[in-house]
Amino acid sequence: MEERFEKSKLTPEKVVEILKKKGTSLSTDEAETMLKFIKS
Repeated sequence: MEERFEKSKLTPEKVVEILKKKGTSLSTDEAETMLKFIKS
């Protein structure tokens, strides 16, 4: 599973867009922090 995240091109902007469609509001900075946590 870890490899999947490393190979993906998921950007903070894309995370914000995906979560917005699901009804969750998130700033770009928060999304970047979340991605760093997931990738660590």
